[in-house]
Amino acid sequence: MCRVGAMARTIWRFEPATVTTRYWQTAEMVACIALDEAGDLITGMMSPPLVAGLVTQNGLAWLPDGHTMYLLSDSHASRRVVWAFDYDVDSGAPSRRFAGAAAA
Repeated sequence: MCRVGAMARTIWRFEPATVTTRYWQTAEMVACIALDEAGDLITGMMSPPLVAGLVTQNGLAWLPDGHTMYLLSDSHASRRVVWAFDYDVDSGAPSRRFAGAAAA
């Protein structure tokens, strides 16, 4: 069983069979972890925010043409909105934020 301390830049692994805990420090904040087919740990590191000024960023999605990006929610109780952006597929840069939908 593994646990991530993103802010602490640490991954802890508990081994039930031996009742021991191991940990590894990471250079960057860890966003997610998984095991591959061989049982080795795969980490996804956190990157700087793609869009500034959001409270709680969740998933990303694009329209099929790739030119509209949706930030699947700024789900903090004070916002609760799905943001949409014009998206430049060549540069990877979002621009012109607008409300794509409001959450109930």
